[in-house]
Amino acid sequence: MIDQARILLDRLKSGKYCDLKNDWKIITFFIGGNDLCIFCDDLNKHSPKNFTKYVTETLDYLHANIPRAFVNLVLVLDVRGVELLNAGGPVCKLLHKKTCPCAAFPTEDQATTLSEWIQSYHNMSINLVNSGCYDTRDDFTVVVQPFMAKTALPRLIGGDIDFTYFAPDCFHFSGKGHARAALSLWNNMLEPVGEKQWSWHEGENLKCPTEQNPYFFTSVNSPKHFESIPK
Repeated sequence: MIDQARILLDRLKSGKYCDLKNDWKIITFFIGGNDLCIFCDDLNKHSPKNFTKYVTETLDYLHANIPRAFVNLVLVLDVRGVELLNAGGPVCKLLHKKTCPCAAFPTEDQATTLSEWIQSYHNMSINLVNSGCYDTRDDFTVVVQPFMAKTALPRLIGGDIDFTYFAPDCFHFSGKGHARAALSLWNNMLEPVGEKQWSWHEGENLKCPTEQNPYFFTSVNSPKHFESIPK
């Protein structure tokens, strides 16, 4: 993760994409799903503690090196749904066995650990941002965007999984899925901290800044200041 941050900084410094010093940048983290997919291969490497260490290291690096940045930390999705996506057919099962075995084919103990770790990934990410360590300047912030955390698999009217939201591997998003995720991320950014929606914004239009709140919400300009997991 830190290597990707260094590559990003090098590209920003090149001047091909923006003015590093003067232009505002939106940087979005959507990570953790792959770690949970293979957590049972190395419990130490993919533990919530180490996951948080990697996230902290990378955010610290961005904070120290990239001015005028709004960083979205998207909470990890619930990968337990991959087991249900095996219903997509033998090709999906084969790919899941290779890319997401710990979620698609968990033992009873692994399923218990996975449920606990998803919650821990969420809690530790929220606590990191709530600490305020990235709100020390006016030109940098990190905001938790939780729209994926409690998103359930999309369903058809009859109750079957709507696989049109997924690529042929029954894991990654299709164009339709990416469109829904993009809308939900944007709308999360326009919702105050502590009042954000924790699942996909189904049936909603894109929100726009208002005259009263003509900006993206942060912990500084939101009434509640802190994010928390809804009960």
